[in-house]
Amino acid sequence: GHHRYKSVLKFKEEHPELSEAKYTMCCFINSFHEGLFVLPIDRFVFNLRDVEINRILTQLKEYFEVEEVKNVNELIEKVDSTQVMIDKTINLKNHVFGMYSFLNKRSYFLRLKDNNILNEYYPDRTDIYRKLDVNILHKIVFNSILGISEEDQFREAHIEYTKGSKRALDKLKDRGYQFAFFLNAPLMREIFLTSRAGETMPQKSTYFYPKVYSGLVINKIER
Repeated sequence: GHHRYKSVLKFKEEHPELSEAKYTMCCFINSFHEGLFVLPIDRFVFNLRDVEINRILTQLKEYFEVEEVKNVNELIEKVDSTQVMIDKTINLKNHVFGMYSFLNKRSYFLRLKDNNILNEYYPDRTDIYRKLDVNILHKIVFNSILGISEEDQFREAHIEYTKGSKRALDKLKDRGYQFAFFLNAPLMREIFLTSRAGETMPQKSTYFYPKVYSGLVINKIER
């Protein structure tokens, strides 16, 4: 993971006298192996001030087609069953999100109206980066509508991230949240193309599964 990689680099810089510190262990996996998955990382929003659901819905309708659905299970099924890529030659996608409001206990399916909505926000970024679902969610919904600044998003203030092999539906029983957002994981091609363009994926956008067990192999460094 990138956190461990950064730690290794810092350790190497702090201990140039240690020859072993020049190396780090890496695990290389076939990205197209049928047993490797990229799973979505859902978001739970909490502790926002002056949040009024009717105002939020009105603002959402400026950017999304908003459809109320019967319950959360139906909402997630609708998100998961939506075909993400329409035409990869022009990077035309379906950008859809599921939103559950703890304020009124209702579920909403959101479909983006304008696929080029982030062009003005990220003029110097690639088209692939501008059309990542996580960027659309964070810039349009979290920043512009809910008022969560980019600094607070980076600090993970007001947002709790959930990842695992299943959706964290047990959290819907917790009264401490205001909204839950369910999204699709990025496509493998989006991850590759973003990397090849010299860009990095946004914060909390990829969850590769299954994980490599920690501690199976250790690089012992003698000091």
